[in-house]
Amino acid sequence: MTKNRLANEKSIYLQSHADDPVDWYPWGMDAFQKATTEEKPIFLSIGYSACHWCHVMQKECFKNPEIADMLNRNFVPIKVDREEHTDIDEIYMHAVVQITGSGGWPLSVFLTPNLKPFFGGTYFPPYSIGQHPGFLDILRYIQQLWIQKREQLETTGANLLALVQSHLSLPAGQSEGLDYQPLIDRAVASLYQSFDRDNGGWGIEPKFPPNLVLPFLLHYASIYNDARAKEMVEKTLVYLALSGLHDHVGGGFHRYCTDRIWHVPHFEKMLYDNAQIANIYLQYIPHTENHFLKFIGKRTLDYLITELYNSEEGFFSSQDADTEHEEGKFYVWEYDEIKNILGESAESFCKYFGVEKEGNWREFSTKGGMAKGKNILDHKYVGDDYNNWKIFASQYFNFLPHINKLLSIRNRREKPMKDNKCITSWNALAISACIKGSIFMTDATYMMISAKTAEHFLQDYKKLGFLPHILHNPKIEGFIEDYALFINALLDLYETMLDNRWIENTIMLAERMIHQFWDNEGVGFYRTSQTVRNQQRLSSKPILDHQEPSGNAMAAMALARLGFLVNSEYLDMAEQLCQGYYDWIQRVPEAFPAWLDTMLFLKHKPMECTIFSQGAKLLPVPMLTKIYHSQYPYFIMKKNKDIAREPRGSIALFCHNQTCSAPIYNIDEIIPAIKNLTKIKTN
Repeated sequence: MTKNRLANEKSIYLQSHADDPVDWYPWGMDAFQKATTEEKPIFLSIGYSACHWCHVMQKECFKNPEIADMLNRNFVPIKVDREEHTDIDEIYMHAVVQITGSGGWPLSVFLTPNLKPFFGGTYFPPYSIGQHPGFLDILRYIQQLWIQKREQLETTGANLLALVQSHLSLPAGQSEGLDYQPLIDRAVASLYQSFDRDNGGWGIEPKFPPNLVLPFLLHYASIYNDARAKEMVEKTLVYLALSGLHDHVGGGFHRYCTDRIWHVPHFEKMLYDNAQIANIYLQYIPHTENHFLKFIGKRTLDYLITELYNSEEGFFSSQDADTEHEEGKFYVWEYDEIKNILGESAESFCKYFGVEKEGNWREFSTKGGMAKGKNILDHKYVGDDYNNWKIFASQYFNFLPHINKLLSIRNRREKPMKDNKCITSWNALAISACIKGSIFMTDATYMMISAKTAEHFLQDYKKLGFLPHILHNPKIEGFIEDYALFINALLDLYETMLDNRWIENTIMLAERMIHQFWDNEGVGFYRTSQTVRNQQRLSSKPILDHQEPSGNAMAAMALARLGFLVNSEYLDMAEQLCQGYYDWIQRVPEAFPAWLDTMLFLKHKPMECTIFSQGAKLLPVPMLTKIYHSQYPYFIMKKNKDIAREPRGSIALFCHNQTCSAPIYNIDEIIPAIKNLTKIKTN
């Protein structure tokens, strides 16, 4: 069978469509010119490798000869990997949300030859069912509209694109002196009011892990000694660890759950989720004496290294939900299967993890609650009282030998496919998580992995002259989130190792970020570089936090950290960003947790730690372990440059808000010195 032109693409997701009978084009001038020359509308399909419903639509529609013929004759079909072209995905996702009120993947959009969207949706079945139109009928309908009302569609597309542009490039103000505290307090109050006390987290279904809210609340709780904020963090971490979202057998967390009780996941695993989740579990270690949450943090980090890490490149982007064309097949269990594997221990194991003979997986979202006879391991499903969680957590360790037996059996199954793209921003999140692991687990292996991964991307930068969005892919320059998160990761490396090469590379990248992405006529960073914007006029200024922090929020944090460490001009720019977008953030402040974390950093300022030559011998462990156990959330580490003037035998000096401690001679003096300087407030 002849493959289509996607066979030549680097993306595994695009390559998986190379055998489709659809005559796919990748995003690019060849497709645009064909549409213009032949005066055909474009059908744009956007998805990603780990997306379950993307695979379903491929099987039902794009492998269907009748549908493929209709597409090939009357449209120019373009296939996009959203993880390659997040800028394209963002624009057309917003368009579909404007059209239908919701979005998701696969994203299905119809465009004019000049790329203006006029109709769209997400997953479509191949044929109409009752009042629900099928993809084939939609194609026929669009074809007729194009013939009969093309001018109207052109106008609709132009108006919609202008609306999308206005939403994606929200104007920033020129405010100064605005107090961040009201925003921060309002957000915490709103989060407390909407917190799901029965299940942890926020929202109903589908329910996503609160990757950004938890760090913000933990940092707030640390500064203000706020018991409510800490309780929200701890309860959510406990429930997630015991729930069906957590892969108890292999480690790591799935992308989201289809219900509010964290029972039935969509089974794909994403690098960005697991890196951030591992990081917050590790950050929580100084706040609890219980070993269970520390264990979950380490296990999540080890999942990343075992399943997604390649020492010659970096961290892969995801692990698929499907095996053998069935979602979750790799991860679920039948009751009799567990009984055969565990023997006499099966009864207690099944009771603890909610395993039922008839199966505890009911596909609420797709099959009206029909039991499948399969089980998702989920202690939370049992319904035990949260107040006894420490008892359940201690019991969890008793089942680890049984879990290892299940793992050995599961490893014989066909494994989910991995997407081998090494995305810069997601690798940056993994680097930062591994650094936390090296400090809290006192394991140098994590630090070696962090440094080696960072070097891969820096080598690409020096070779290409820019930071790529995907390692070894010169076609796509990194987006603002790639630069901002990678700069933060390099700062983490510098402050852990105090090696000047990391700070030198950080400054180099920060200068390119400012030069190429900053709006010189206003405030804020564009998603794409000036070089890209010269070729592709439409570009957003991302400020909304989703499962990953927005590029502008993380740029503000990176600049703030650099400002305290290197040059106050960076600090001024961070303030300009937070002040500029203040009016937008204040509308729904709890929707901007990464921004709020940066504002908290700016308001309360980091603890400045000057490490003397004797103290450098104690880096990163035990020095940083002791520093982070002070529970203050923000630090700037500096290497003392004037060794001759160091107090003899001292290891460090701590300063905060222009007040300094006495020289520190023993690591046991660190925590009292930090607590005395911060004078922790109580709400």
